[in-house]
This record gives sequence, structure tokens and C-alpha cells, in this order.
Amino acid sequence: MGSRFVVGMIALMGVGVAWADPPLPRTFVPPEGGFSIAFPEEPETLNVPVKTAFGDVKVVLYSLVREGETYQVAHFDLGAQQVEGRSAKAIFQLARDGASRQLEAEVISEGELPRLGQQKSPGAEYVLKMPGNRMTRVRCYLVGNRFYQVIATGSETFVIGTAATDFLGSLRLKQASSNR
Repeated sequence: MGSRFVVGMIALMGVGVAWADPPLPRTFVPPEGGFSIAFPEEPETLNVPVKTAFGDVKVVLYSLVREGETYQVAHFDLGAQQVEGRSAKAIFQLARDGASRQLEAEVISEGELPRLGQQKSPGAEYVLKMPGNRMTRVRCYLVGNRFYQVIATGSETFVIGTAATDFLGSLRLKQASSNR
């Protein structure tokens, strides 16, 4: 009777593990507002000056690295001279090309995204294949002069999987006046 009890408990524990829910994402709203996004855990905040295809910019980066997977949201403001005469598509292509060069990566897919938020902000997505069998998937949005990037980096399974797709799709913009 004792051994049947132990076998029964092991079977019940196995069923319990199979039914366990995955951790729910946390809605993250940065202190300056402007957007919300569903990170799996609280991200680290970095303010980084970066040389980009747009010139020198101050990037605000929210980043979470977990088990070889990276979830990030970055934004920076472009000056009028940086966007003047350029379409959103041209700005997205500059960002894609800069990221591809910096990461020594190959662009394996790209496309436009449905417009985001009440402002109907234009967006684009691209996927890069990097050395070491890693990939990064980036969604870019231009909201006025503010450039947003939502990034998932890791294995191909992660980057095209549900966790990355859900994260990338969870960006929500606030009213335009709160972006600054």
C-alpha cells in the first residue's frame, strides 16, 4: 500500500506540473510615461548616448535578459533635421541597415506593420540573422519625432515563438502629448 501511495503522489505531481500556468507578463510603464509593454519581469533601465545612422542620440533602453533571451524597448527623439525630407519607410530602412552593420547580421525578412495607436503611427518589422545562430526581431515605430524599437533576441525558436511575438505585440502608446 505504501508504494502505491508514493506512485500515486508522483503521478499527481506530474499532472500538477503539466497544468501549471506559465508566468504572466507584467505591464511595464516607464516613469516618463509615453507607452506600456508586457515584460515577463521588471526590466533594467539604461540611458545611453549612441552614434546612429541619424547622428548622435540619447537612447533610453529598457532591457531584460533571461535564459539567453533578450527583451528590449528603446526610444529616442530625432531632431527636425534628422527627419526632414525623409519618409517613415526611409527612416526604418536606415535603422535596419545600421543594426545589420553593427551586429554583422543578414536581413532575412522585413515588412510594414499595421499603424499603431490613436496616432496611427507607422511601423516596420525586420528580422536579422546574427553570427552564432542567434536572431533578433525588431519592430520600429515613428511617433512624431520619437523613434521606438521593440526587440527580441535569442535563438530562432525564441524569436519566432509565442513569447517574443506576444512581447513585440504588447507595445501600447499613450497620447502623443505624453511622449515628451
